[in-house]
Amino acid sequence: MLKKSLITLAVSGLILAVLLYNADLGRVFGNFLLVPPSMILLYLFSFAVFYVLASWRWQVIVRSHYDISLGECFRQIAATGSINVLVPSKLGTLGKAWFLIQEEGQGRAVPASMVIYEKFSELFGMSVSIVVCFVFASLHNPLVYVVVILAVLFIAWFVLIHFWDFMPRLLGPFDPQSKLGKKLYNLADTIDLYCRDPQVSSRRRLQVNLLSLVLWVVHCFQMALFFWMLGLAVNPADAVLGVIAGVVVGLLPIALAGIGTRDVAIVYVFRGLLSFDQAVSLGMLFLSRYLISALVGLPFLATKVYSLQNQAKKPKGQQAA
Repeated sequence: MLKKSLITLAVSGLILAVLLYNADLGRVFGNFLLVPPSMILLYLFSFAVFYVLASWRWQVIVRSHYDISLGECFRQIAATGSINVLVPSKLGTLGKAWFLIQEEGQGRAVPASMVIYEKFSELFGMSVSIVVCFVFASLHNPLVYVVVILAVLFIAWFVLIHFWDFMPRLLGPFDPQSKLGKKLYNLADTIDLYCRDPQVSSRRRLQVNLLSLVLWVVHCFQMALFFWMLGLAVNPADAVLGVIAGVVVGLLPIALAGIGTRDVAIVYVFRGLLSFDQAVSLGMLFLSRYLISALVGLPFLATKVYSLQNQAKKPKGQQAA
């Protein structure tokens, strides 16, 4: 894991270095000095809204098996936000499953299924946002087309798995004993566990996905706000669609937290609409989302780790007490 993190860090660093070397740094960072304080406050307020909604969604998910307060859900969300900066593809969200396993017990399968379902619900919200923005956008290039097609396919798949257990047939061509086959079958079993769990009602799953859609309204607002902060006159639908396309590229597990790959995608998508320096500024501003999440979550992550370490040092009898 450490070796992979170092490789992704090197990839991110190299790409960022190339982008900044070819940009006018005075213009890239000078744009930030022109951002009105009111917009900065609005940006920070949107984070507060995000944390409330994300914590509420996580509470709805876990309440089927665990009695956890909204405050504890926030602490878990915030702590994993710091981990996401250190690993590719936002895999830090799996930390919530680890917290549940260590603090609540009851095995690994259910917590893992909850986190995976939340992740897919998040992707569902993102996919719906992509399709809606595409309807109103004039931004057309190969990357956008690929992202839209993937979004439509994901929406269809995610909706169907709630009504039809077709995954075994879909995975038929893959050898369950191969390395890839094992990962695909384990993933299918994990997501199926939450979808078929008798303790999880259809109403609860619907509530989770509605919250994901509302959360993506907040995400889209932040993305459009970036353009307003930088004074970039771009159609809001084009702005959001282009940035989400960069986010999708950033999910590829080849760079640390999508840093670098996401920035290159943003430069590519907005070529002709933005100058190179403006696109790089936009990528740097988007990076602030991850940095702010990391800073907010750092104290909670440190507290969690410290608490679990102390718990592990206690005799088993005292832990149970």
